[in-house]
Amino acid sequence: MAPQYAQKFREERMKDKNFKEWIVELENDNTKVRCRFCKCDIRTKKYDLNQHLKTKKHLETTKNFSASRALTTFIKPITTKTAQAESAICLFIAAHSSVLSCDHLEELCKNCFKSSEAADSMKLHRTKCTGIICNVLAPHFQNEFKKKINNEPFTILIDESTDISVLKFLGITIMYFDTDRRQVTSTYLSLVEMESCDADALINTVKSTLLSKGLGIKNLSGIGTDMAGINNGVYVKLKEEIPSLIHIPCICHSLQLAVSAAAADTLPRNIDYLIRETYNWFSHSTLRQIQYKNFFKAINDGHDPLKIVKACATRWLSIETAVVF
Repeated sequence: MAPQYAQKFREERMKDKNFKEWIVELENDNTKVRCRFCKCDIRTKKYDLNQHLKTKKHLETTKNFSASRALTTFIKPITTKTAQAESAICLFIAAHSSVLSCDHLEELCKNCFKSSEAADSMKLHRTKCTGIICNVLAPHFQNEFKKKINNEPFTILIDESTDISVLKFLGITIMYFDTDRRQVTSTYLSLVEMESCDADALINTVKSTLLSKGLGIKNLSGIGTDMAGINNGVYVKLKEEIPSLIHIPCICHSLQLAVSAAAADTLPRNIDYLIRETYNWFSHSTLRQIQYKNFFKAINDGHDPLKIVKACATRWLSIETAVVF
């Protein structure tokens, strides 16, 4: 009788969904593999592996591992290409989308790039994505940010806002000279939740934010804000600590005040009332909007109606758009 052919181990077995969770390659014998659950050796032939799957011992042993993967699958080393791909996806998500989309994006990459080793080895869901963003990417960019400023003068722009849940926030933007780009750069610095928005609270928030970012308050050369009271404003109090501090008024806010004052002196009150109340009349009534749409199409040869714009007192220069309409 001819000797039975001894098939050697194939790497494709490690990718087979039926085998990859339990087979382990043997270093001293390339004709057999070990079952990580049953602790026994099996020949690498596909027939023998399938027969082992049906054995009573294997079925009973794997019940203990049905709820979770074997520990070795979690400590499997990740290649550099896979780590780079995961980091790139996390950076894309942080900049353009929600972390919740990470689960589907990872599966999409695996299905679309099956020939890619990086995509095949990728294991990236929202928990891991959040960890990479917070613990890897954020510290990296903060360190790069500190190196670029390098104790050079900088300017901050601050403004307070209240969101839909009635929480007060202070947004801080920083302007500095980027030595790599050789130009003045404006970028986001922080968004801090506030309990109160008086001058002292704003100054303390600015100081604590700069300290947490590794920036010295003495390097602050200018501040842009519309919260600049003559006696107790943010700029006045900060100037006591930084005599060379320059105040940069908000150009948009100044223009709005000028336009509002000019409109109050030149436009009749009935015109201003008509502009504001036209929006209020249609904004909360679906029936009135439908009647307006039908009437507009009737007198404008079926064209879609123009949008009624709100002339908001806190939205700079919005009155111009409302008047043109």
